[in-house]
Amino acid sequence: MEEYSDYIWAAVLLLSVLGSASAALRHFIKRDERKLNTLHREKLLAVISLVRRIGSIEELDELQREADDILRETLECCDDGAIEESDLAAYHLVLEQFHHAVVERRAAIAGAAASLPRMRA
Repeated sequence: MEEYSDYIWAAVLLLSVLGSASAALRHFIKRDERKLNTLHREKLLAVISLVRRIGSIEELDELQREADDILRETLECCDDGAIEESDLAAYHLVLEQFHHAVVERRAAIAGAAASLPRMRA
């Protein structure tokens, strides 16, 4: 053991350095996916104010489809390890606010449609 202990410690040190280098490289490669996720989160924040001005259910449905696509991409980034759990928690908060705004706007549109006088044929 004494004869090979220096080699064993050198191997452990080398494996540690290689592990750290591979983690840094992976972090560097995934930077574009993290930026894309941040852009998606900012886009949803901007859409929340847009939701409050929309006048039709069809437009709300379209925005929800876009939000679903963004969610799909975000979960793929999470599976790839490009974003961390804390970033995913922040995205969850924005997505929850988006859905609350959509529900409130749907109720407002439905209430406005119910108060319109009906025409007889």
